Amino acid sequence: MADIGLGDMDPGLRADAEQVYQWAVQSRVVKPVPGSAPPALGLAPERFHEVLALLNTLQLIRPSDADGTLVPVSPDMAIDSLLGSRREQLFTLEAELLHKRRELSDRQAEVAAFVAAYQRGRVGQGESSIVEVLEDGRAVRALLSMMTNESKTEVVACQPGGPRPETILNDAFPRDVALLSRGVAMRCLYQQTARYDPATINYVAAITAVGSQIRTAIELPPRMILIDRKVAFLPHHEHAGGAIIIREESTVSFLYSVFDLVWGTAQPFQTSSTSGANMPDALDETSIRIVQLLADGYTDKAIGVKLGMSERTVREHVRKIYGLLKSKSRFQAGAAAAARGLINM
Repeated sequence: MADIGLGDMDPGLRADAEQVYQWAVQSRVVKPVPGSAPPALGLAPERFHEVLALLNTLQLIRPSDADGTLVPVSPDMAIDSLLGSRREQLFTLEAELLHKRRELSDRQAEVAAFVAAYQRGRVGQGESSIVEVLEDGRAVRALLSMMTNESKTEVVACQPGGPRPETILNDAFPRDVALLSRGVAMRCLYQQTARYDPATINYVAAITAVGSQIRTAIELPPRMILIDRKVAFLPHHEHAGGAIIIREESTVSFLYSVFDLVWGTAQPFQTSSTSGANMPDALDETSIRIVQLLADGYTDKAIGVKLGMSERTVREHVRKIYGLLKSKSRFQAGAAAAARGLINM
């Protein structure tokens, strides 16, 4: 009989198969000889043997001896029988697929490693693009690594979004140390919320000890990395990990002026005073900025995105702000802050 499942058959055959299987379980043995269909089943011999053939295909009944006697098998055992060999085939296919994926990933990494040589070749021919778009994160990291390794004066970075993941900080540390050891200056801007992240505190303490400068601000421009005042890396707006590389002198100079403007008002990251610190209890700059954003109609979620903190952290700030300003609503908090000259309404 064809390899058919219950979901593929007409409802009548399915009902007959269930009825015969239940009868077989109760009878414990089935002898499929002409006229062996029990009268209680109400099935013609041809239909009865058709159903038995189906149950045999589904491994729900099996021959028990040479005389053709059939015995019912539990669905669990039938599934094991049906999937046994196919499961091994599936495992083999999955292993082959995993191998192919790893092989493809290795090939991508090998090709991405040639990005640096490609860029050097284009620069040597005077063909370096003023604006270049890279959608692949591997290619971006390869090019960024090459250009920072070849930097001569300064690398600056603006890193909004709150604390950076510990794995990224751990990976960046040896590269940053190597950069500083060559006499290249390094300045980084983080958001204020990074001051209360243990991993960031540890990284900043270690990297500033070897010469890096790190400051924080409540709000930051979009992410950017600027190298030797010649090249800017900006995030791709559609592809995570992708980047826009800009070498046009006026544009890079403008981005540096934006960075320096924020840098001039940012506060040095003091690890000794922030290590192990909790959220400030005073109405500090962050709280004042949150009150202003609340007064401007921003939601907690939008404030979190803007200031690089979770929505839950924003709500904690708002709760403390209410207490400090003796307010019960956003409007009251805004009015109280405006009365003190802290914000504009």
